Amino acid sequence: MPPRVKTITWEPLPGPQYAFFACPAFELLYGGAAGGGKSLALVVQALANCVKYPGYKAIIFRRTFPEIQKSLVPVVTEFMYGNAKSKNQGMEWHFQNGSVCYLSHLQREDDKEKHKSAEYDYVGFDELTSFSESQYNYLFSRCRGTSNVPRMIRSASNPSGPGHSWVRARFVDLPQDASGAPKGLLREGPEETFDFAYGWRANGKVYTDFSSLPESYSQGDPVFSQRSYTVWKDLASGITRAYIPALLWGNAKLLKADPEYVNRLRNLDEKQQQALLYGNWDIYEGQFFSSWDPSIHVVAPFEIPSDWRRYVGIDYGYAAPACALWAAVDPEGNVYVYREMYAQKLTSSEQAERILDLTRDEKIEWHAADPSMFSKSGTGESHSQVYHRLGIPILPSSNKRVAGWAIMHEYLGNGRLKIFRNCANLIRTIPTLTHAKNPDDLDSTQEDHAVDALRYLLITLYGTFSPQHRSNDGDVPDWFLSRVRPKKKMYAEVRL
Repeated sequence: MPPRVKTITWEPLPGPQYAFFACPAFELLYGGAAGGGKSLALVVQALANCVKYPGYKAIIFRRTFPEIQKSLVPVVTEFMYGNAKSKNQGMEWHFQNGSVCYLSHLQREDDKEKHKSAEYDYVGFDELTSFSESQYNYLFSRCRGTSNVPRMIRSASNPSGPGHSWVRARFVDLPQDASGAPKGLLREGPEETFDFAYGWRANGKVYTDFSSLPESYSQGDPVFSQRSYTVWKDLASGITRAYIPALLWGNAKLLKADPEYVNRLRNLDEKQQQALLYGNWDIYEGQFFSSWDPSIHVVAPFEIPSDWRRYVGIDYGYAAPACALWAAVDPEGNVYVYREMYAQKLTSSEQAERILDLTRDEKIEWHAADPSMFSKSGTGESHSQVYHRLGIPILPSSNKRVAGWAIMHEYLGNGRLKIFRNCANLIRTIPTLTHAKNPDDLDSTQEDHAVDALRYLLITLYGTFSPQHRSNDGDVPDWFLSRVRPKKKMYAEVRL
């Protein structure tokens, strides 16, 4: 007599959860606010595949073992008890048809090596922003096999966490090329539409702000509108990806069963509320430039008046991206960053030539650059000498990071910094950067190349009228030499 199987009936929430199960992309992020049913969808998809396809192998990751025991094991146990055999304290579930679902952690970076020879048909990441990009990419490569079954990478996450920057860039705000199109990606088919809960109807009124909900809101219902997501194909690999957002408004079951849940979230600080209540990827805990607001700081491009002075800030890079930013200052002292050059694996001469091509016949007052560009390596020219030889005499900017960030905070805080929408990488990376151990500095292990170029520009702009900004027959101005020659009198570098 075959073993008795427990029957479980479960239906996705209307809207994003339905879209999650229907999405054809190979890798998918189901993300946004807390309470959108993300983790449950992640687990159910894995278990459903295990039941449907004999010999299927699925694995779901949380960053630490205690997180698995607290959040994943109870959910899997509820669904699979009586249908699959549990082993290893609920970390393995073996099905009668030979399928297996594993629960695992990647607490340390090198824990990924434990899966070196593994093959999985389904790889899931719960709270993807808690993982490093290298862990994701490594396990991505383990999604493989010889049987003809559906293979997929599925992730769920709220904004914030150490991996916020790379997750946001991979799925939410995709890096753009010069034309504004997603870089290296091609739209795969038409946009997919789904019902999206954008608010809550209570007492005949629609609320879209959690702070204004009436006390009796649990008697209401979600309000839906049509929304779409795009499946993108990576031109290099042919692999498809997508991002489906979700908000708490769509989880009527949770809001009705636990009305105090909203109040608990509203007791969090403003950044956490923006992340967990509204799924805001631009504002999150640990954000270094907390005053960043795209509605204030990002503007549509316009023709720069001919009488505005123009400047360029440069951050050198080869393996890491090099960045040049063009800025103009209006008569009131507002700084408009109007052009960006952002590229990898360009030599010094190629960088200089590209900057010249983009500048065309514009009059640039000066080019301020990373001071390390003035150091020679071996017997060749320094980067600054290459630039100068090709027609760009660069100034070595101050490398006082904290002073430079303070200036940038000031420009952001008083709204005097405006960035043209075409400067995609600067706009993309500013909100993703987090604090270093020194709270006045940002973590330099992140993608900070564009903000470094802006820092060099702004801190040099502060010292524009300093008498130490004099020519020294071409390459290095006297005010810089005063820093690198200890016996020479030291002058003030910038006017703060």
